[in-house]
Amino acid sequence: MAHIELKEVSRYYGERPAVMNLTLSIARGERLVLFGPSGCGKTTVLRLIAGLIPPDSGEIWIDGRLASRNEKILMKPHERNASMVFQDLALWPHMTVRENLQFALRFRKIPPGERENRIRETLRTMGMEEYADVKPSHLSGGQQQRVAIARALITRPRILLLDEPFSSLDLETAYRIRSEILKLQKELKFTLIHVTHDRDEALHMADRVAFMRNGKVVKMSGVEEAGAYFEELKKRVQGD
Repeated sequence: MAHIELKEVSRYYGERPAVMNLTLSIARGERLVLFGPSGCGKTTVLRLIAGLIPPDSGEIWIDGRLASRNEKILMKPHERNASMVFQDLALWPHMTVRENLQFALRFRKIPPGERENRIRETLRTMGMEEYADVKPSHLSGGQQQRVAIARALITRPRILLLDEPFSSLDLETAYRIRSEILKLQKELKFTLIHVTHDRDEALHMADRVAFMRNGKVVKMSGVEEAGAYFEELKKRVQGD
């Protein structure tokens, strides 16, 4: 059984189609990268899976349960056990690092006695222990990124959704944090869906790459085939 399935899913913003008749099956523990230019529907797919928006038509299934269908959200976001790291990180600026993590745990109704242990363990994993009582505005971009990832992972989700979270980071920091996420994914075995328009990032993060254009997946491939396809796309552009 697939962990996540989208069946003939469409989503419009006004009259503009963001996702069109999309069918997609994602295995449990898989790392899937959605790759494509801005506006091709990548972020909309994440929001649909997270349950932040309903499809206008089609069905979304998670763990064998019908989660969304035809303008209705049938499984609430917290019931999907999915966490999302937004491109702008969406940290609470008036809260410290610890308080941002506590908020996520309270929202998911984690028992109070377990919260502090999870916070301590997660901060240690992300190398952020000494910043527990610091507010986001006093952190570097890379440190803020670590906090956003920590907040997403502290609830121990079955699904982690990443929306171009490294686009504002320098290459060295981005590579280091990507590697940390892959290590955690291997240990915790969550399903990872990662949105990017960066070729190297896609190849680093993926088991499979879904190439998107105009709200549709135009090609699905493994990493080796994706690398060859990137070279083909590069030659086309250079030829133009």
